[in-house]
Amino acid sequence: MSFKFITNDFWRKLTALTLACISWWVVSSQFQTNITLQDIPVHIEYNKQRYYIPIKDYDISLTVSRMWSQGKLTSDDFKLEIHVPENLNNPITLVKTLTPAQITSKPILTRIHHIQPEVINIPVDLIEQKIVDIRIPHKGQVSEKHEMTSITAVPHQVTIRGPSKIVRSISSIDTIPLYFSRENTQSFSTTLGLEPLEYTNLVSIMDLPEQEVRVDVVIVDPNQTDTLAFTCKVSHFLQSADSPVYPAKLPDKQVKFLLRGSKQSLNAFKEKDLVPYLDLTKILQEGVYQVPVRVTGLPLGLEIDKVEPESLELEMLLLDFGETAVPSSGAASTAKEKAGGAPAAAKEKAGGAPAKEKP
Repeated sequence: MSFKFITNDFWRKLTALTLACISWWVVSSQFQTNITLQDIPVHIEYNKQRYYIPIKDYDISLTVSRMWSQGKLTSDDFKLEIHVPENLNNPITLVKTLTPAQITSKPILTRIHHIQPEVINIPVDLIEQKIVDIRIPHKGQVSEKHEMTSITAVPHQVTIRGPSKIVRSISSIDTIPLYFSRENTQSFSTTLGLEPLEYTNLVSIMDLPEQEVRVDVVIVDPNQTDTLAFTCKVSHFLQSADSPVYPAKLPDKQVKFLLRGSKQSLNAFKEKDLVPYLDLTKILQEGVYQVPVRVTGLPLGLEIDKVEPESLELEMLLLDFGETAVPSSGAASTAKEKAGGAPAAAKEKAGGAPAKEKP
């Protein structure tokens, strides 16, 4: 049966096969001699929010041929495309083998015979964020009869974002220098811009769009310092909005604060400006803790000399989301309600004016 299929009308089949071979030979002979094109454009497709890949010349060359009837070929007629996977968790050198299938753009009736080099190395870095300190370089001196006791940036830290290898090498950001003169005899505040980073085009400052900070400078007369003590209850706490725990009850205990500063600053001090609070930001589990007492709203020219006691015992309970049906973003407000409504930002004054006394 199969033999008859071959022999039946044999000469007609042989003629058709011969014509097909001649046609193939004619078409093949229409292609140019192989030519080599240098500097083929390379497009690397990757998530720019997750990775950083430096611009690099990969020096790709192609050996190609094309029918005579077509125009002259150039390297810009081709494009080689490489995709970076999304599951990289560490900086890596990605080794990619090049194949004709990666040529996503080429003229019609063009053959690709060879790609050189056959393998390329692509350095891939991760995009990271990091919190760094703000430093304030300063020059000059204040009045001979005065001392600069502190110089503080507000905010004192910022978040930077960029390639991990660069971000990890940055430990702090400097402001432009602050200059003092003999005329500086009082505390003051000013605004300073940040010095440009070495890699400004790669590293961005996330939470400081104006690229400026407030600088508070405390200058005192060391011969005229005094102290002032007052006591009050700590009825506020600072807590993350998504904290899974809340204080069972705020301590009902008086805390003594001893302020130090010039007589002028102490006389101008008002108790309502100073808000003591408990710092719960690092507590994420239930239990009994010794929580440090912090202070906000301290006027310029004054400093906290002593806090007695420095910490208070506080029991933290775990929020029951199953019963309260409160999402994680509402954990802090639920904790505040259960703890007697103390605001987390410690912005309100509670318990009336504290007693003022001389030590």
